[in-house]
This record gives sequence, C-alpha cells and structure tokens, in this order.
Amino acid sequence: MTAIIGQFAPGGQRFRFRPVDLEGGPDWLLGQVQVMWTRAYRRDTARMVVDLMLFEWSVLAHTHWPRPLMEQRPHQWTYVAGIGRAHRGSNQTAPQTRELAEPPRGAEEWAYLWEAGCGALHVYVAAGRRWHHIATLPDEVFAELNEQLVMDIQQRQSWLEDTA
Repeated sequence: MTAIIGQFAPGGQRFRFRPVDLEGGPDWLLGQVQVMWTRAYRRDTARMVVDLMLFEWSVLAHTHWPRPLMEQRPHQWTYVAGIGRAHRGSNQTAPQTRELAEPPRGAEEWAYLWEAGCGALHVYVAAGRRWHHIATLPDEVFAELNEQLVMDIQQRQSWLEDTA
C-alpha cells in the first residue's frame, strides 16, 4: 500500500509531497505520524513537514533503528531515527508537486496533506481514479487521535469502494 505525505501550497489545490512505499494505510501511518508529531517534534508541524520532505520514504516509523538492522544493505536505505527508513539518495531530489485534481498514480491509495500554514492534516483516499477527501484532523483532534478514529478513517475506503 503506497501513500503520499506532504503539504498544500497556499490556495489548497497544489501540493508538494514525498511517497511512502510501505504501511501507507491509516491504521499504521496516522499513529506513527501522531507519535512523531507529539514526541519527536513537540507538535511543531512546520518542522516535521520540512523533515518529511527531505526523503522519499520506504516506511515511516517512530523508532530508533537498531545498529544490526542499519548495517543491512546500507547502500539502499537511510535510517532516520524517530522518522523512518528512506531510500538512499532521495534527499538529493526535489519533492514532487501535483494538483489535487490529477488522478492518483500507480499504487497510490492514501494521501496525507497538511494545510499551507501547517494547520489541519487532511486525509484522502484514492478511488475511481480520483482523490476523495475523507477526514480533516485539526491539531487538537490529531493530538487526541485514538484507535476508533483511525479505524473510522480506514473504513471510509471500503464505503467508497462499495459505492463505486
């Protein structure tokens, strides 16, 4: 399951993003990003978004990577403590830019996009060759994220597929 994570430009139709190849569904990614946001970034969304835009991600995971794991295939991955595992060298490429009206590409299923001023996080799911907005998580809601809310967001993908 592939996701994209990024931020809207002012005006809200264009966005900059980086891909997240694995574990892109809300049941994994929202929890990891929320923990990252509260613990590693002390709710400094702007700083976190800057760091997320540095790499194309294999997986986002709020963890301190063990040395034996980091020594496996060092030419392929960059392990970023507290954020995730990135593709080696991807920080040398610019984040991608796209219009919200453009259809999802390839295996993209989920998009997590912050407002331009780093306010709310907006969650989109790909269905019927377009992005569907399914959740807005203002800071105060994101701070209190719980399993029930995450499962509700995840379930909305099924509702969209059932109506398509």
